[in-house]
Amino acid sequence: MSPVTPVGITELEAGVLARLAAKIDDYGVEAYPDKPETHKLRHQRGAFLVAYRGADYDAVEDTGDVVQTRRMLIDVVTECRQLSGHDGAYVMLELARVTLAGWRIAGFTKLSLVRERFLNRGEGVWLYAQTFATTTVAVELPDDEELGPVLERLRLESTYTISEIPTPP
Repeated sequence: MSPVTPVGITELEAGVLARLAAKIDDYGVEAYPDKPETHKLRHQRGAFLVAYRGADYDAVEDTGDVVQTRRMLIDVVTECRQLSGHDGAYVMLELARVTLAGWRIAGFTKLSLVRERFLNRGEGVWLYAQTFATTTVAVELPDDEELGPVLERLRLESTYTISEIPTPP
């Protein structure tokens, strides 16, 4: 059996990219480059680069099937030519924080900031990273011969929110 998540890496990264691009139009927003060693800052003021960092899984819930809470991490890397000032890295870090902290993508819990750190300064560009966390649910997809009732919808309830997540066809 292979694990399947109702929502996953692609939805998380696309959601964060779309949110940053919609709310912060003075800077570039793009997925983290496949070849970071050859990447150059092209935007005049700076850019936000978004990359999936990984996930941790809780113990399997006792349901007869594999159901696990999946805590996913996503990095927003700030690249900027200035450290401080109105166009500097510090301003960009605050923009990313207030834009993403507490915001929720459908199927996930609200994003929260886990850590913020200096990465590097090279070729006149300052690099910082902010790691945000969110959770979703990983659910097993049974083998075809085991199919019984099909899960058509997953409902997650917490103290403050209720999320309905469609499952893959």
